[in-house]
Amino acid sequence: MSRRNLWSSKRDVDNLPCLQRLFLSFNNISNFESICCLADSPSLSDITFDGNPIAQEPWYKHTVLQNMLQLRQLDTRRVTEEERRMASVVAKKEEEKRRESHKQSLLKEKKRLTINNIARQWDLQHRVTNIAANQDRKNSDSPSLDPCQMDGSTTSAFPEETGSLDSVLTNALQALSVTDTHLVDVDGDTLSLYGSGALESLDRNWSIQTAGMVTTVSFTFIEFDEIVQVLPKLKMKFPNSLHLKFKETNLAMLQQFNALAQLHRVDQLTIDPQGNPVVNFTLWKYYVLFRLSHFNMQKINGTEVSLTLSHCVTKGFVFKGNGHTSGQEFK
Repeated sequence: MSRRNLWSSKRDVDNLPCLQRLFLSFNNISNFESICCLADSPSLSDITFDGNPIAQEPWYKHTVLQNMLQLRQLDTRRVTEEERRMASVVAKKEEEKRRESHKQSLLKEKKRLTINNIARQWDLQHRVTNIAANQDRKNSDSPSLDPCQMDGSTTSAFPEETGSLDSVLTNALQALSVTDTHLVDVDGDTLSLYGSGALESLDRNWSIQTAGMVTTVSFTFIEFDEIVQVLPKLKMKFPNSLHLKFKETNLAMLQQFNALAQLHRVDQLTIDPQGNPVVNFTLWKYYVLFRLSHFNMQKINGTEVSLTLSHCVTKGFVFKGNGHTSGQEFK
């Protein structure tokens, strides 16, 4: 083929069994896929691609030589054994990179699916618990005081929360339990624990390097009261963990923060509003500073703690008998 013919489609090289030389210069070839069929021609020994966009790519020569082993000349220059060797080395590295990238993609997708499963299980558990609590309250109410009892007939205040739905949720929960129900993930200096089963990871024999590297520990979809029970292990296994994060941990009362006092040191505390009703209390940050004053807390929910406020809380000036506070909370 002569130059400037604008090669735009794959050719059936089987119809040219004796093809030896092929000149494809300046044919607007921009990707290897459009010429990969040429690798099937065993007689092809001389080819040119100069003047095409593909020839400007850094992988151009290595890719061509790796896929067209029969070539003796490329772009009118003889192919040396060193060039073939380098093409083989580069191709091997590229294949390893593709495999690693594929592996990481699979791990990322598995992580996503596992977290979604843990989230669904967490949601189902709480829905079942709420249904049971509502049923108990309804049964304990006097019929004369039942707001749903009208004209001698009784109507459920939660029509969708019936015994059958309770059974459906329980069955769904059991179905989810056969898949991954917890996840332990270390990413840089952060240890993330999802699901109550992840707490068992604190019994592992962590390497000194990994244990020393972790400075942030994140808890998600785990009851706070369960977390409290393993805090001594946490500090022993990860002595440099200074930042604790809680998301969907059912932290509902200010008094629950008292349990954190058993730790030796915490510089940062992050309480995600999602799944932690305690953040709805106006004074929750003050309470944390007051009860954990020995930590000299630096940040709460990403905001620096005012030194003046911290001093006032420590001295007891912020909290008054009526439960109100004075001064600004943070900078």
